[in-house]
Amino acid sequence: MKSRFTVCVEKIIAGLALGSVITLSPAFSVAQEKKPTHVLFNNVNIFDGFDPKLKKGMSVLVENNFIKEVGEKVTAPEGAYIVDAKGRTMTPGLIDMHQHVMLNPPEGTAAYQTRWDGAAGGAFAIHHLNHNMLMKGITTVRDIAGDPLDVAKAIDMGYLPGPRIYSSGGAIGQTGGHSDWAGRNVPKDILHDHKDMSQATQNTWVVDGPDEVTKAARMNLRRGAAFLKVMGGGGVASEFDPLEILGLAEDEVKRAVEIAKDNGTYVAVHAYHDDSYNRHLDLGTRSFEHGFLISEPTVKRMVEKWKKDKDIVWSFQCFMSINSFGSYETMPAFFTHEQKLKGVRVGEGARNAAKMMNEHGMFIVGGSDMFSPGLVERIKEDLTCNVKAGFTPAQALKHWTGNAGIVLKWSGPKDPYPSYELGTIKKGAYADLLLWDGNPLENIDLILDEDKLNFVMKDGLVYKNTVVDEEHPHFRPAQAPNTRGQYDLEKIKMKLKLIIFLIALLVSPAYAADTQLLIKNVNILDGKNEKLSMGQDVLIEDNLISKLGKGLEAGEDATIIDGEGRTLIPGLIEMHTHLMYRYGVSVMHSEFDAQAAGAAAMETLQLSMQMGYTTVRDVGGNSLGLAKNVAAGRLKGPRIHSSGGAISAISGHNDLAMFSE
Repeated sequence: MKSRFTVCVEKIIAGLALGSVITLSPAFSVAQEKKPTHVLFNNVNIFDGFDPKLKKGMSVLVENNFIKEVGEKVTAPEGAYIVDAKGRTMTPGLIDMHQHVMLNPPEGTAAYQTRWDGAAGGAFAIHHLNHNMLMKGITTVRDIAGDPLDVAKAIDMGYLPGPRIYSSGGAIGQTGGHSDWAGRNVPKDILHDHKDMSQATQNTWVVDGPDEVTKAARMNLRRGAAFLKVMGGGGVASEFDPLEILGLAEDEVKRAVEIAKDNGTYVAVHAYHDDSYNRHLDLGTRSFEHGFLISEPTVKRMVEKWKKDKDIVWSFQCFMSINSFGSYETMPAFFTHEQKLKGVRVGEGARNAAKMMNEHGMFIVGGSDMFSPGLVERIKEDLTCNVKAGFTPAQALKHWTGNAGIVLKWSGPKDPYPSYELGTIKKGAYADLLLWDGNPLENIDLILDEDKLNFVMKDGLVYKNTVVDEEHPHFRPAQAPNTRGQYDLEKIKMKLKLIIFLIALLVSPAYAADTQLLIKNVNILDGKNEKLSMGQDVLIEDNLISKLGKGLEAGEDATIIDGEGRTLIPGLIEMHTHLMYRYGVSVMHSEFDAQAAGAAAMETLQLSMQMGYTTVRDVGGNSLGLAKNVAAGRLKGPRIHSSGGAISAISGHNDLAMFSE
């Protein structure tokens, strides 16, 4: 059996070093090309986000970024690109209604206190937004605690690839509540002045009293939040709050709801039990997350209000509550003993809550709540978990498409995407479309096989297209690391006459230590001598070149690459770059925060890697958090030698403050 390292090396060498070293990532490349004005899909079977039956043999015409027409016979405008779907199933892009974009470092909510800075958080965010969301068909996320608002802006401006983001901004909760992520011994003035790292990055707010709620809510809305998230009770992934407690007091909740209504949007609440849910039902909260410990009378009250006013929703986090919180042993590794005990209680109540909501006819959306390594890669398992919890495949997809699109529009004037509808396939909806090889209404598990997802379109742009053959100019594979079944390595051909061996991709400690790679028959330019050493072999053990010479042999489990006389050179080294200023000093200073800067830097690093740069020297800018993550193998990119922030006098070359400041 091949080791994980062996498989990874084969992917790297075949997919990058020998095949596409100088090719940009598909999402970024496609976004930069001039796309046809019209795309016509023929012979598709449509799940429109609502109807449990497919509409078969249909056509869908996309104009720019919206659906122009849906019908049995649609005429292609002149110059349209025509996609023959050959009977594939078309669904709306998936919508994850409970995501935490900025909490994807390894330790979740605790990460910002001791290990990672805002830039590193942004780097983790963009990596997962692209590879584990957009490229897997999740074209929209509702970010419900955290502040990726500048990352979202960069995506919307076309600077970065990624899904649409509806964000609440930082979650709002009381001292000692579910939004209090500071360490136990953080000085109280640091906490109450909002200077601990979680609040400094505006991923969360710790507030006491209506006036502080007002300030936090208005700050979130100022930064572009589409709605507000408040903490109505205790939580699992936080240290100081038993599940039984209530969160914000009545006057604090009332103020949050008032501010939201003043801005034409709504409040979502984190809560688990009857007292919390009923307080928020009384005070006008509209989106109810979790609720796995509530009783049937509360469920009936919610259903009655939904049927009467159509203005509340239950948001179901299936996988985390039933699978991850299903037992003490399956809890996230970074949870404390007390947090794991709380999780077990939640897991025990989740199936019963889902059963009651389904039987009584509650309006439901689905949200994964899956963040941090080991979970974020598996987000779509939340959707399949819905079926295991008693819903039909059509209901599960409806939770993640049509129903979700309805709730997103509750943001009113704060809606960042106000022009068209989301989560549905109809005339006048955004062109966020997926093509599946198979029918997920019959077999929901096929959505977990990335080979079955043949086409991803978001906002009219194509990010993945395997409907056509790989030789076709419009072929776009989803080149995402840590995903399953996305490459047929036998079909990847060695096309270039140059091997650039990407050492930095091979040194991650996540891979097994007892590994060998033998590259045979290469001509070596060693970085010192001007002449090539012809017909050489290179043996690499772990992350070091152990032997150079002719006729080298390797162990039985080694990966062997025949270079066929290509040239092998060291990875390129960029000696003067500024990772944190990708879009220029003035733009980064005035338009984007450190988290967006980190996201942009991560995209730069990944593009640089594909072009053969395995080391960069960052001379002016704080990329130290990024460097730490790359060195630890948690992010993929070139080695980073960073100076940290440049040093000069006031008014000197690194005085980047605007004149008015």
